[in-house]
Amino acid sequence: MSNLATLAQAIAFIGDSATGDQAPGGVIDTLLTELEALMQRETGRFFLPAATGLVETVDGTGQKYVYVSRPVAALTTIIIGLNFSQPWDSLNCADPDVVIINPTFPRRIDRRDGAVFWRGHGN
Repeated sequence: MSNLATLAQAIAFIGDSATGDQAPGGVIDTLLTELEALMQRETGRFFLPAATGLVETVDGTGQKYVYVSRPVAALTTIIIGLNFSQPWDSLNCADPDVVIINPTFPRRIDRRDGAVFWRGHGN
């Protein structure tokens, strides 16, 4: 099987100006950065650490869980409804019997109160 390009051709194509021991690392870093950006654009999923002070609106799934775009470090408020100023409901995020951050998938928020995140409703 033949190579598509040599390392030198890849470095020239990417335009990496590093020399010596850092040249391959520079190419790899550039490739990984570009690959990560492509994955984020194509999938809508982000490879980012948990954020603080983030507000996100998601559509319900009709299931007892909903996924958000970033890992969740802590929940302060979950409002259900299409209008934030007049929500239909809000969940007590301090009560683990109501809602939790899934310990295995920190992008997933699970309802534990027996209800679901209704499809077509802002959450």
